[in-house]
Amino acid sequence: MIIPVRLSVRHRSNSTVILEPNFSNDIKNLVGSKVIVNVQNGKALYRILNPTGLNITLYRNKKVAKAFEVDKNGIFALNDNNSKEKCIKVNKYQNVEKELGIKINENLNANQRKQLTELLSRNRNVFAKDITELGKTSYHYHRIDTGNAPPVQSMPYRQTPQMRQETEKHIDIMLKMTL
Repeated sequence: MIIPVRLSVRHRSNSTVILEPNFSNDIKNLVGSKVIVNVQNGKALYRILNPTGLNITLYRNKKVAKAFEVDKNGIFALNDNNSKEKCIKVNKYQNVEKELGIKINENLNANQRKQLTELLSRNRNVFAKDITELGKTSYHYHRIDTGNAPPVQSMPYRQTPQMRQETEKHIDIMLKMTL
């Protein structure tokens, strides 16, 4: 099934993006793939599959994919040997700054910047740009040995109403993400 997807404001019209499937836990039976699409009026078409055949309802504003902007100059047709060489030379690490929402220090020379962006790109799965990308592990159990000392109990620090509201917002987000 092909569905229209609305992209965030930062993906302007007539731009090219990669859509990557991002189904939430409540939609487990759908399948999508990474695709390159053109954005028209803030929208693009995305194909999803339902291999189970079960009825699934997709509500408006349901997130089904993540969008990453693409440099059109880095896309070539693979119809001759010359274009294959161009594709190999394209800097595949150029969008890591945008994707992570970081700015690399301008005092670095070109070689240092290249090394840093390559490191970030190779290890993209290690860096979280926000709390929604944080994960958890069950591979290791962490225990703090306090010896024979009893647990320390203390009253929570006093907070202003604004700080308490911000703390509760972050706790709600972490609970939603099961962190």
